[in-house]
Amino acid sequence: MTLEIMKMQLEAQLKREEREAQLEREREPQLKREAREREAQLKREEREREAQPKREEREAQLKQEEREAQLKREEREAQLKREEREAQLQREEGGRQLRREEIKAKKEVEMRRAECGMTPKVRERDLPTFDPLEAKDFFDHFKRIATLKE
Repeated sequence: MTLEIMKMQLEAQLKREEREAQLEREREPQLKREAREREAQLKREEREREAQPKREEREAQLKQEEREAQLKREEREAQLKREEREAQLQREEGGRQLRREEIKAKKEVEMRRAECGMTPKVRERDLPTFDPLEAKDFFDHFKRIATLKE
């Protein structure tokens, strides 16, 4: 009997080992698949880690280029504004110069008339308009008209 029991125990142990081996064989493809997936995942992560600095570098370079382009645009705008302002000042100065020359010409005509004894009737519209930048000319002109009007 003991032999039979031992035989039965050995058969049971053998069956258990066969079942475990069968389960192991069944799980083996799944384990291999999981191992391949883990390996592929590790490779993807490695590529991402390698690509991350390059991507960050490209992004930083793009940001730098955008900043440089913005600075260039701002510099061009500032240059255009300066040039426009200079042109405006030149136009204004040219207008002032022309006005000064007109006033001088009128003064000369009035002086010649006064020298010749031809004193025209002075009207209010003959008086120049006051311009703070040309105050000296205004007062000289006003003084001559006042002298003529006496």
